[in-house]
Amino acid sequence: MILIYIKHKDSKPPVPTGTIGKTEFPYVTVQLPIYNEKIVAARLIETIASFDWPHDKLEVQILDDSTDETSDFIKECIAKLKKLTSLCRK
Repeated sequence: MILIYIKHKDSKPPVPTGTIGKTEFPYVTVQLPIYNEKIVAARLIETIASFDWPHDKLEVQILDDSTDETSDFIKECIAKLKKLTSLCRK
């Protein structure tokens, strides 16, 4: 391993070809596993909503198995963000 490192330590990675990084973004799925974490859920959802990524290329899956009021809280957060983003797009 050390010999391979020494041999290649000054090598530059190949320059990617294509349009990724210029105009075309890949489709991304973000999964948020949540279980009875009301406060953490709010922070996670707000953070994902602030991603600098095209909305048509971003899918968010909230995997919620909560047994407390977290599920209702998540629904409220999502409703607020949908309302906010619809106001921003007008």
